[in-house]
Amino acid sequence: MGFSEGFGSGAKAVNSIFDRNLKRETLEEEAAYKQRTADDLAAYRTEDLNIKMLGQESDASLKKMQVVNAGLAGETALIKAETARTKAENLADPTSIESLKIQSEIDENEAQTKKYIAEGDRVTGEEKRFKAALNYDAVFKYAEQADGIYDSKMLDDIERMYQQNKGTGIFNFGTSLSNVNRRGQQEIGAFLADMAGGYNPEMSDSVLRAATTVLQLDASAAVGRSIDSSFVNAPQGYHDKGYKIASQGLFQASATGAKADLTGKLVVEIVNENDPNDVQFYFPPLSEGRSYIKSAPVTINMGDFSSAAAGNAYLVQQSYDVMKPAVKEARIKAKYGDNRGDNGKAKFDAEVTAILDKNIDAIKTGGNTGTMYGGSPELLELSREQMLDDVEVAKIKSGIEERLLFGSREEPMQTRAKKWLVETKSALLSAPAPEGGVKLNELISEEQWSPQLISGLAPYYDVDDKGEAFIKNEEALKQFLINKGYNNK
Repeated sequence: MGFSEGFGSGAKAVNSIFDRNLKRETLEEEAAYKQRTADDLAAYRTEDLNIKMLGQESDASLKKMQVVNAGLAGETALIKAETARTKAENLADPTSIESLKIQSEIDENEAQTKKYIAEGDRVTGEEKRFKAALNYDAVFKYAEQADGIYDSKMLDDIERMYQQNKGTGIFNFGTSLSNVNRRGQQEIGAFLADMAGGYNPEMSDSVLRAATTVLQLDASAAVGRSIDSSFVNAPQGYHDKGYKIASQGLFQASATGAKADLTGKLVVEIVNENDPNDVQFYFPPLSEGRSYIKSAPVTINMGDFSSAAAGNAYLVQQSYDVMKPAVKEARIKAKYGDNRGDNGKAKFDAEVTAILDKNIDAIKTGGNTGTMYGGSPELLELSREQMLDDVEVAKIKSGIEERLLFGSREEPMQTRAKKWLVETKSALLSAPAPEGGVKLNELISEEQWSPQLISGLAPYYDVDDKGEAFIKNEEALKQFLINKGYNNK
C-alpha cells in the first residue's frame, strides 16, 4: 500500500469512528436527542460533511502531490540523462577539458607506476649484483683451496651459483672467465693508451663488447623481461608481441671534450619467445641507470671508465687461472653428467671433437661454415687452399668449449647487430609503403635511414619465400609513418 493510499484509508477510518461515536451518544441520550432543534441536527450534518470532505480533499491533495513529484522525478531523470550524455560526448572528444583531465590523471598514474617498477628493478638489480659478488668470492676461495680436486657436491654448488650470477656483468662466470673477455680487457687497455697519447681512436666491436661489461650494461634489470608499453625506448611495434630482452650492450661510443666524456648508444637484442629464430635489434640511448623508461642520454667520465676497466681487469687476472678449472668442471657435470657417478667429461669431449671435425672438414672442402662455431670468423672463413696448423686447430677447439659451456661467442653481439642493420635496411628500401604504388626508399630520403628508423620500421614487415618484404599491419605502419612526419602519397 502506497503512502497516499494509506493516508486516504486512515481519513475514512477516522470518519467512521466519528459516526459510531455519534450514534452511541444518540442512543444513550435518545430523549435529549429528540428535543434538539433542527438547527442542531443541521449543524451536525454540516460538520459530518466537512469531515468527509476533508478526507476526500486530503486524498486528492496527496494524489496531486504524487503527480507533481512524479513530474519532478521525470525532470530530474531527464537532467541526469542529458548530463550523462554530455559527459560521454566530452569524454569521447580528446580535446575536451574532461577528457584531457582524465587522460592526464591516467598518464600520471602510469608514469608513477613505471617509476616504481623501474626503481624496484634497480634495487633488485643491485641486490642481485651484491649477492653475485659474494658467490664469486666463495667460488674463488674454494677453488684456491681445492688444489685441482673438486668434490661432487661442491661442483653442484658452483653450478647453482653460476646460474644465480647470470646477468650480473663482470660477476657472471661465463663472462669473466671467457677467453673473449680476457682479450677484450687487453683491447680496452690499448684503446685507453691511444686516448692518453692524444689520438681519437674508435671502439672496435670487441672493445665495445668489453666496455659493455666494464660499464655493467649487460647487468641491466631489463634483460630477461618481456617488452611491454613500459619500454618507452623500444619500438612500439615490438610492444606486447612476445619479445624478450636477450642482451644489450654499447653499440656506438665516442669520447669528446677536454674531460673526455664518453657518450654513446646501446643496442638491444630481442628474441621472440614463440620463435627462437626471430631475433631483432633496436637502438636506444645510453641512459642513466640503463633505464628502459628514460630517454635522456647520459655521459660517462673517461676517468671513471678507466678506473672501472682497471678494476675489472685486475679481477679477471687474479681469478681466471684459479677459478676456471673448477667452474668448467662444474659446467661439464651439470650439462653432460649425472648424479650416478658420471662426470660427463667423455660425452663433452665427444661433442667437442664432432663439432671440431665438421669445422675442419668444411674449411678444407670449402663447405658452409656460417652456421658453425668455435673459431674466429677469420679462421672459419679460410679458403680450401689454406691449411690449418695446430695452433689454429687449438683455437677453434677452445672456442667450441667456450661456446658449449659458457655461451661465449667469438663474434660480438655488436657485429651481429650491424649485419642485421645492413640486411634489414636492404629489404626495407624496396619494401612497399602503405596503400601501394610507392616504395619506402621513395618516401624516405637516404640521410634519414638511421638505425632507430630501421628498427622502428622492422616490426611492421616480414619477408616472403622470395626474400621480398611485405606489410604485416598496414594501419599500424601508416600511423607510424604519420607520427614520424612522412607523407604517404
